[in-house]
Amino acid sequence: MDRNRILLLAINIVVVTTAQMCLKHGMTSGGSAEAAGIVSKVQSLVIGIFTKPYVLAGYLLFFISSLMWLHIVKTIPLTLAYPTIAMSMVMITFLSWLLWGDPVNRVTILGLFLICCGVTLVGFGFAQKGSP
Repeated sequence: MDRNRILLLAINIVVVTTAQMCLKHGMTSGGSAEAAGIVSKVQSLVIGIFTKPYVLAGYLLFFISSLMWLHIVKTIPLTLAYPTIAMSMVMITFLSWLLWGDPVNRVTILGLFLICCGVTLVGFGFAQKGSP
């Protein structure tokens, strides 16, 4: 696989991760009070989606990521492309711990390490088989 395809995969992972971080930041910051009742909660959620810049940015980044993903699945075998998206889980966990103090323990770290190992093995297996 050439460098451009690897770079495209890496950029897509960063875009997806950034989109998630924007959504989290947008929905947890700002002075929206916790609504009571299901209708009020839905209203609050909808208002938050359309009025918070970080949430809108997150959705825009997901849209961009979707366009990139269409090109990725067109040019890279899905058996290689899809497992690499798991790296966004690793990045999101690390950034959530760093930015919001989300809990990360030894078991979580082991799981993230195994994800990295799995993605690496898929890449090595694909390279041995011969990439297009």
